[in-house]
Amino acid sequence: MVAPARRQTELVEDPLYSEVWADPALSPRDRSIATVAAVVALYRPEELPAQLRRAVDNGVTRAELGALITQIAFYAGFPAAISASAIAARTLPD
Repeated sequence: MVAPARRQTELVEDPLYSEVWADPALSPRDRSIATVAAVVALYRPEELPAQLRRAVDNGVTRAELGALITQIAFYAGFPAAISASAIAARTLPD
């Protein structure tokens, strides 16, 4: 029997990164924008730092991330966006 944590890790590697992120229908940059938006909107603070770093690695600027978080505030709520802004400031310092 596969341990639950190990099974979750396997699902992240395959199919998430091996198939979904590799699908050429969206660029990695576009996928990062969509993923950060979803993580902020769903208030997943434990996942946000990794996705912010991935977004920067995929070419999303810090200014664009700030604008994205502001945009999400109007649709997902200001508390989620305020928390995301604080996490982004800690994760991506100047």
